[in-house]
Amino acid sequence: MINFIDIHTHRLNRDENTFSVMNIRLPDNEIPEKIYVSAGWHPWDIEPFPLFLIKTSLENAASRENVLALGECGLDRSVNIPFEKQVEVFKIHLSLAKKLEKPLIVHCVKAYSDLLEILKKEKFNGKIVLHNFNGNRPQIDSFLKTDTFFSLGKQIENQNSKAYKSIAYFPPEKIFLETDDAEISIQETYLFASKLLNIPVEKLKSQIKQNFTMLFGEGLISQIGVG
Repeated sequence: MINFIDIHTHRLNRDENTFSVMNIRLPDNEIPEKIYVSAGWHPWDIEPFPLFLIKTSLENAASRENVLALGECGLDRSVNIPFEKQVEVFKIHLSLAKKLEKPLIVHCVKAYSDLLEILKKEKFNGKIVLHNFNGNRPQIDSFLKTDTFFSLGKQIENQNSKAYKSIAYFPPEKIFLETDDAEISIQETYLFASKLLNIPVEKLKSQIKQNFTMLFGEGLISQIGVG
């Protein structure tokens, strides 16, 4: 039986007790057939590529059944990538997520207000997972007005981070845990998060399984053996 869910990782999982959604960054990676993944254009990677190629490659990847979510995609004001192009590429992901009714795994750095504005303008009502979320309470409250989940990872281990300082304000029914590219197991992340959230590990595991069902539906839960 699967006990742990890692909603976003860049490493291939070989632990039978863990279900991982492995991230595939287009266009460089081939999409493996026998594991569940998310696939999308990271904002760091988009600059050399025309929009039509980005759109076509995303459509080809997203149509596959084992691609559970689109992304990670998003907005990042900390890098020297034209922000206007980041917005256009993100809108491509939004449009396709609407069409396919798949959630988005979103990378967002120093652009939470931009992200909220785009979601409002595009009238996007789909599900979003803010990966490695590092925001404050007002930002948490703003995203709770949308269908957004917060994926917590290495930021909650940093006592100076906004995510760590805001830990009490995350509703349990809206959180996931992730390893991303960190050299730490998801089991360790669960233990750390349970202490910070003041939730027993077993209760946290049960809650995240419920959240997973809300994100992907009952069918996937039974298919992969998360009980």
